[in-house]
Amino acid sequence: MAQFQFRFEKVLRQRVRVEDERKSDLARVQSRINREYMRIEDLAAWRKNAKNRDAKILDSAETGLLAFLMQNSCDGRAAAKRRILNMEPELNRVRAAYTRARQDRIAMEKLRERELTEYRRRERLAEERMLSELAEQQHIRQEEDAHA
Repeated sequence: MAQFQFRFEKVLRQRVRVEDERKSDLARVQSRINREYMRIEDLAAWRKNAKNRDAKILDSAETGLLAFLMQNSCDGRAAAKRRILNMEPELNRVRAAYTRARQDRIAMEKLRERELTEYRRRERLAEERMLSELAEQQHIRQEEDAHA
């Protein structure tokens, strides 16, 4: 009996490869967004830590530096939030491309499963026919031997 060969195996492999590429694209964009969220959290933690330090009298240079750093942390958070918002369309685009690639791969796998099921059915029928013919031939020989 011949071994099953999916007639679109190359197409399936290509679709798996495309899906993997789209998944990598999605992971890359999501990673950039996650880094921005971490940057926001780090800046918030720095501000909280700066506010909770031991209260001490600061001279004007230290006060100015602290005010500058606090403002800079606020500006950094705002910039990170803007970068996240600017990445949302790209995230949506790569997510949609990944979803399409995944659906294409799943469709090919379903087709492969249907063809494999049909192949197994045909093989089973061929085997049943062969066994039936063998049984019939054996029966004919037994009858011939009985009459001889």
